Amino acid sequence: MAICAAVLPQLAYAGTGAWPQIDVSIAVSVTPSAFQPGDRGTVTLTLHNAGPTAAGVAQPGPFGDQFANYVIGPGFRLPTTWDWGPFDILWSTVSGCVATYDVIGPGPPPDFFFALVFQFYFEVIPPGESRVCTFDIQFLQEPFETFETRWSYTISAAQEDTNPANNEVFYTIVAGEPYVPPEPVPSLSRWTLMGLAIGLSVLAFAHRRRCGMWGASHR
Repeated sequence: MAICAAVLPQLAYAGTGAWPQIDVSIAVSVTPSAFQPGDRGTVTLTLHNAGPTAAGVAQPGPFGDQFANYVIGPGFRLPTTWDWGPFDILWSTVSGCVATYDVIGPGPPPDFFFALVFQFYFEVIPPGESRVCTFDIQFLQEPFETFETRWSYTISAAQEDTNPANNEVFYTIVAGEPYVPPEPVPSLSRWTLMGLAIGLSVLAFAHRRRCGMWGASHR
């Protein structure tokens, strides 16, 4: 019977009852705070390992031995009102991790739906250190409502996370208020402008005439 290489470390620890302990927390921030269709923003993912041992074990994986931790990002059910989701990742902007996506499914009956899920791979995290990944997202032009995203850290090695409650975070993507253009100022016709000019000229002539009469009476 063939056994996957990634399973061997887990079998080794299973017999001892002593799993290396880690405490990895995840934080997510998105700027700006609200979005309109077509807007561009930046996502920052931060993994911090409080230890006491390094998080992740360098082992064979889809992106090499160094990527031993991964985050499952938001998923969107397919088909949706969008082609893939309300936003897409600008892959050339990814820094600090490797970003991919998978289409998983089908789901349970009666829908048998598929889903698009983003994934992010990080290097081994020594105790007391953090790994930060940033990337830009581009919203599609279709209107959308405020929605919640879920981001979860997944242990990919034979380790025990002593505080699994901080392995998951929810972030709400806020749909900004629709832009309302200002009311246009009514334009004046050429004849109206000419009438105003003539009226101002008459008022100025009358004013000069009154001033002249007042000056003559006080000589």
